[in-house]
Amino acid sequence: MPSSEVFLLLGYGKSNRALANLLKKRGIPHSVYDDYLPEKSSAVDLNPFTAIVKSGGIKNDHFLLEEARKLNKRIISDLELFYSWNKEKTLITVTGTNGKTTTVQLIKHLLPELDLAGNVGSPLFDHADSEKDMVIEASSFMLEYTHVFRSRINVFLNISPNHLDHHGSFAAYLEAKLKLLKNSRPEDFLVYNADDSVLEKALRGVGLRKIPFSRKRRGGIFISERGIDCFGKMIDLAGIKLMGKHNLENIAAALGAVLAYDPAFSAFSRLHAFTPLPHRLEYLGKIGSMLVYNDSKATNYRALGTALAAFSGKRVLLIAGGEKRAEDPAVLDGVLDTLVGVLLNGENGKTLQDYFKTKGVRTWIYRDLASLFKEINNHLNAQDVLLFSPGSASHDQFRNFEERGEFFKKNIGAYLTE
Repeated sequence: MPSSEVFLLLGYGKSNRALANLLKKRGIPHSVYDDYLPEKSSAVDLNPFTAIVKSGGIKNDHFLLEEARKLNKRIISDLELFYSWNKEKTLITVTGTNGKTTTVQLIKHLLPELDLAGNVGSPLFDHADSEKDMVIEASSFMLEYTHVFRSRINVFLNISPNHLDHHGSFAAYLEAKLKLLKNSRPEDFLVYNADDSVLEKALRGVGLRKIPFSRKRRGGIFISERGIDCFGKMIDLAGIKLMGKHNLENIAAALGAVLAYDPAFSAFSRLHAFTPLPHRLEYLGKIGSMLVYNDSKATNYRALGTALAAFSGKRVLLIAGGEKRAEDPAVLDGVLDTLVGVLLNGENGKTLQDYFKTKGVRTWIYRDLASLFKEINNHLNAQDVLLFSPGSASHDQFRNFEERGEFFKKNIGAYLTE
């Protein structure tokens, strides 16, 4: 670990807190700045610092970042710094718009000897003294400030517009994601969704060892009604606890990463012991004969569409809405046949109501989720499924999607009959 560096940690989120503890332990000079903590928001002279470690939540136009650019200071993410101190590790890095957390958890479940960190679970720097290889969930915020970062096994799940309030455009968001491959070498692996047209085009010229997964064509990992064909070995998924077609893609991606890491891997039966994560199409129980699911992790319209597609042929009462962002609900056009009604709330409630009305879907709108629950009993009739899948970020009412999901679970619990 270099001793000549002097770091400014910009933002005091979970990752930078772990880094600050490590730097203190190892006697490496550093300071912390956070707009929201009075004790850490005093004036800063950037001249003494050799690098700025930017938290994901810090906007790119933050005044300290603008000053750092003028002074030609190095701006990096936790991912970049962790890699610079751990180049000997084999990293499996997963990115994409949806499904990242489920996929990295699947990889960790199949390869329990590896560490898991990044955008899920523990911060990277909690593993600073570990000699284990690592599975990383990498967000666009982490990747956009990488420069020399290299992962030997790279997984791209899908790509669609997201976090445009941060990146400014879909092109910039895609560019940030693709930085995962900036320093790749021909011997590294690329596991990717060959059915994603944007992703397939963006990765066409990448010269890595490719492991595509697809529902449409063979030549890599093939997803069929029988199961998942991994280079001629059929993996039977009967009885697996993950539901929805999108989770078949997550499983295929995880299997591709595992086989890239260990070509001799054969413990595929471990898949059947995998328990789905909370707030991701989480089955909660029944209200009469109606099945109730918590999908609070659906923080964009495409994720909502994926959830609706999992209930094809069912009569679904949907609860949706949340923070307003620059997204087009038209991505839902092909999955509305399941809906018998939508209960809306939050900043984008009116936007979604206008959209659903044009599609002939009945809607009710409420100021917030708490208000909606005061009248929810009026809507619980003869539906097959009650689906809480906001399709929106949570920050208009909650700190994060986990808090929102727990709110839903607590309040719907009073109505569950089994």
